[in-house]
Amino acid sequence: MQRKMSTIVGLVLIAVIVLAANLIAGTVFKRAKIDMTEENLYTLSDGSINVLNSLDDTIAASFYYSRTAAAEIPQFKAYAERVLQLLEEYQAMSKGRFALEVLDPRPDTEIELTADRYGLQGVPLPSGERVFLGLVLKDQAGRDESIPFFSDQREPYLEYDVSKAIYSISHPEKEKVGVLSPLPIMGAGAENPFMRDREPRFTPWVFIEELRKTFRLEQIDLAAERIPDDIQLLLIVHPKDLSGPLLYAIDQYVLKGGRVVVFADPFAQIESQYEPEVSPEQRMALSYASDLPALFQAWGIELEKTGSRTAMPGAYEPGKDSKSPGIVVDPNLAYSMPTRQGYQDVPVWLRLSPENCDPHEIVTANLDSLLMICAGSIKKTTASPDIEVTPLIQTTDVAALMDDVMFRAGAFDPEQMRREFKPGSSKLTLAAKITGKFKTAFPKGAQPTRDETASPALPDGHLAESRSPGTIVVVADVDVISDAAAVRIQNLFGQRLVIAQNDNLSLVHNAVENLTGSDDLIALRSRGSSDRPFTTVQAILRKANQEFQAEEKRLNAELDKANQRLAELQRGTEEHQILNAAYMAEVEGLRRKTAETSSELRKVRKNMREDIERLGAWLKFVNIALVPLLVVVCSIVVAWLNALNRRRALRNQAAGKA
Repeated sequence: MQRKMSTIVGLVLIAVIVLAANLIAGTVFKRAKIDMTEENLYTLSDGSINVLNSLDDTIAASFYYSRTAAAEIPQFKAYAERVLQLLEEYQAMSKGRFALEVLDPRPDTEIELTADRYGLQGVPLPSGERVFLGLVLKDQAGRDESIPFFSDQREPYLEYDVSKAIYSISHPEKEKVGVLSPLPIMGAGAENPFMRDREPRFTPWVFIEELRKTFRLEQIDLAAERIPDDIQLLLIVHPKDLSGPLLYAIDQYVLKGGRVVVFADPFAQIESQYEPEVSPEQRMALSYASDLPALFQAWGIELEKTGSRTAMPGAYEPGKDSKSPGIVVDPNLAYSMPTRQGYQDVPVWLRLSPENCDPHEIVTANLDSLLMICAGSIKKTTASPDIEVTPLIQTTDVAALMDDVMFRAGAFDPEQMRREFKPGSSKLTLAAKITGKFKTAFPKGAQPTRDETASPALPDGHLAESRSPGTIVVVADVDVISDAAAVRIQNLFGQRLVIAQNDNLSLVHNAVENLTGSDDLIALRSRGSSDRPFTTVQAILRKANQEFQAEEKRLNAELDKANQRLAELQRGTEEHQILNAAYMAEVEGLRRKTAETSSELRKVRKNMREDIERLGAWLKFVNIALVPLLVVVCSIVVAWLNALNRRRALRNQAAGKA
């Protein structure tokens, strides 16, 4: 009896100890975790932690999560919990400066009205109820910043979106962007060196109108000799014939830590729209290219060149001695456009898809479609470990270069391009991000202008190298952000209606937005997805479906052939009636063949199900039984080793007494 009571008391004590251990662990080690995901999805990056550490005041974060409604939508609930876990990680790492509150906006409640007031997006359900999954940030001054809805389509950018919102509310003033271009992209009153005799009014390019909604834009005069210090980003479009002092000013701006986005071009078609009509002979003498050779060299890149400008048009082998920036030709990306001969694929008009964009860079990660016209190729020229060149957009590996003679001559012939095309052997880079510490392109100061014979003395404050790492984005195409390539403009009842044709505007907006943020935001890259599909199961399904479709196709072909034969016999004359016996034998054979093929199809389906069931059983065994079995085996091994050690100790003890 006493032994039984001791056993019961021991079991109770074990239960109490386990319960207490769980409570203590849940309290003391609440934030303790080991992130074993492939891309550390549940761990904040250093950049996000730095954004939190830079907060001066506490930010109130209200997470509107329809938890009640989510119980009936497993996929929505799973992603909502993923977002909540990330926000809790922000709260834990913020040292009290990110105060998280979770709200459930149920129908007809004050919380739902508040969500609507902040502009959060409620997704309607068939029942009429709406589900919310948004975030509202409020600072001590009463300003607010919101993320209307966390879409699982943007899961790779989840951390960036949250960190960007935190940064934006802690830096409420609009960032100032300097715009430098010889083209009238800013609209009426912009300087236009291509039309000096008359100055008509121009409409701002659509991308400028879009940027004005988010940033303060300041036009930089082409005669400027200094970039203002309060410019947080310099946007350069079609840098053509810039003066020596202006190039030096750009150089020093970068070395001081300024960020730059450049759109250069080997042949900017949009430029021809701003010049008077010229004869073919005059046109051949013109250049529509823009380049920054001295600055690009200092930044570790160049626009890859082609052969002589007077050479016959055709593809050019990259790396050959050349004089002018080359135009990228890629038949795999050719855009189909109407010509006098009908629709033709134009291999210098490049239709780019997500496969051509770096999915890990914020600038290009979410782009679905781009159109680039007569783009150039960016080549890394430096071996310096201080400079990193990251391709953002690339061609396929058959792309090559050609000169611009065909275009300047007005002899645009897609068929000739295809006929004379010589495929390359590697991908060409159409856009790149350059990061690192740069050295000056002008160690002796500004280049002399046309009216000067010598460079001026080095000005006070001249920098020979970067004070800190800088970031530059270069896109080898100007037309990509022109209205002609990016949008379609319609007049609807007197209103100007702008319709995006692709993601060209998103490209420039992403680049400007990313580079006007803090260094920590620029360093953030897209993360992976928490969704981990069973790739082996999917492979089995694909293989089985391919087999099934092949068998089905063969069967349908045989049935079509038999039906045609049957129709021929039924339309026949008396001569065909004599063949009734042969006909019946043929039909019988067909039926037999059909039955055999149907049996084969059933066998394919059965094998497919068996493979999946077998894999499912194995996965269940691994998830349910394998770990406990391993624990049991390890326990048995440990117990056996302990018993062995005890017996050995007893033997040694007995031997010692003897």
